[in-house]
Amino acid sequence: MLTAGATVGMVVWLGLGGVPIANIGGANALTLPAQRHIVRVLHPDGSASLMLALQQEGAGGRGLELFRSNDEGQSWSRFAPIQADPSHRDTADIVQLGQDLALVYSYEGPSLAGSTRHDVYYQRWRYVLSTRSFTPDPPVRVFDSSSSSTAYYRAELVVDSLSRIWVQAFRLNTDGTHSAVLAVSQNGGQTFQLQPDLVTLPRRGGGRLLSLGGSLIFLFHGHDLFGPARYRMREDLAPVSSWGPVQSAFSDGIYHGAALSAVAAGGGQMHLVYKSEREQTLWYRLFDGADFGPRQQIDGSPRWATQGNATLVGGDLYVFYNRVVTAESSYQVVVRKVSDGVVGPPAVLDASDTFKGYPAALERVPLSAATTPCVFGLSEDPSLPGTAEVMFAPVQGGGAPPSAGPVLFSDEFARSASNLGSQWRQDSGLWRVNGVRAASDLNGPDLAFVSSVSCRDCSVEAGVVGFGAPETALVLRVQGARPGDRYEVALLSSGQIQIRRRLSGATVVLGQAAAGVPLWDWATLSLSAVGSGQVTLTASVNGVPRLSVVDAAPGALAQPGLAGLWTTRAGVAFDRFRIRSETAGAP
Repeated sequence: MLTAGATVGMVVWLGLGGVPIANIGGANALTLPAQRHIVRVLHPDGSASLMLALQQEGAGGRGLELFRSNDEGQSWSRFAPIQADPSHRDTADIVQLGQDLALVYSYEGPSLAGSTRHDVYYQRWRYVLSTRSFTPDPPVRVFDSSSSSTAYYRAELVVDSLSRIWVQAFRLNTDGTHSAVLAVSQNGGQTFQLQPDLVTLPRRGGGRLLSLGGSLIFLFHGHDLFGPARYRMREDLAPVSSWGPVQSAFSDGIYHGAALSAVAAGGGQMHLVYKSEREQTLWYRLFDGADFGPRQQIDGSPRWATQGNATLVGGDLYVFYNRVVTAESSYQVVVRKVSDGVVGPPAVLDASDTFKGYPAALERVPLSAATTPCVFGLSEDPSLPGTAEVMFAPVQGGGAPPSAGPVLFSDEFARSASNLGSQWRQDSGLWRVNGVRAASDLNGPDLAFVSSVSCRDCSVEAGVVGFGAPETALVLRVQGARPGDRYEVALLSSGQIQIRRRLSGATVVLGQAAAGVPLWDWATLSLSAVGSGQVTLTASVNGVPRLSVVDAAPGALAQPGLAGLWTTRAGVAFDRFRIRSETAGAP
């Protein structure tokens, strides 16, 4: 039976319910939707934590706090304050940086005036393996409002393919205009260099700065501008201060510039969910790297409180939003899946008779997930105190991928030795193990592989950090008698990944793409090979497929082989090494 306010064709799915996280001073504690308030961090031991930056708005005397879940959102605990003073309403934009967290926080509220308190801070929370916890560095002030006539607000950050950290915010100027300001760090967030302003608007601005792999996009609009949304782009390999011209994105604009959620889709593309300016309804568009495609409606309720947020699972986008039943008092939590460019039917996750405020969703979750979470603020009225709760949408096809077979070999390197050990063949260079990871120990070719496991349809995976080394690689289908003949996936110092075939002394680059990860921090790199007549090779970074190629040349390596590690510099580190069958049920 349909619940009150449901529409024909709507699926009512209420199986998991909400999990309370914390008390909040108002149901809109999770604004802005353009900022990412929640992130999933994968740890070296294979476990994961969800970390949520929540503005409690004075509930319990608290301000901007960090919460943690170690069971994919089923239970939560308060972790630590970010900015504990509730008299200054800061919100955060948060991303994973290797094993660490990186975030910026800045003022956000329903009104804006000049203040010397309205600054922007960057902070890194470093993961400590021995305690399995995070320790914060001192915050670094990126933008300083030195006058009571100016203010900085709505800060966001992004890491480009060359591992530079970019922070974008808006500044209220003394003449009442608002400028999109920008700063960049090329030393891991220790210091930031101011860049030329991106644009100046007559009214309060909003938008999203996002990395698309090998480029950055800045999409923006403003309060009551009633013109088209606009954007600027830059290539990562261009000079730091070089940006393309301001371009028109789409004519219907973005409500307040900040009512949006954007997720990079690979190949320079971007999924966008936004509320249009005049209609105040939710829409979906795909940016293909050059243009924004036609819009598709997510929800047609023209209410200020209706907002969307999106999560990418493989190639599917899950769009969460709060659908109005009775204005300001009763909203539903609804999810729709966008698959192959088509918006699917809505499904109700929570139909309780409460107001539900702005949503906060993960940018992406792994394909192995059974559900994907989204956090909402719940209360009787948007101006009243309430609770932050997490809802869960079932991921279609969730669980282990059908093709995933058993682990054939694993090594956590939990020992100390001057070499990799008896299960490894160290073909060239030097290697050592320090109790938690393996590392190359000689400048020049360093190659090692597992001599006891030969496979054809399988994958190799490891945590890697190259610290800017020319290439940090994993190898597959190594021919034991001729170790130079192999496939490999290499993370390059340019921020790109390559899939290559080496045969009889010749190296052929089969494909190349942006890795989308910082070079000095840990990332999970993997390569799979399937087939013999033609070999399909897929490279993934942090569980996200980045590059897939088919090798059908006469030199394709069709026979089984070994898997291992390769680099050309000393000090390159590897951890959590796995060889896994790509055939379900394989011995």
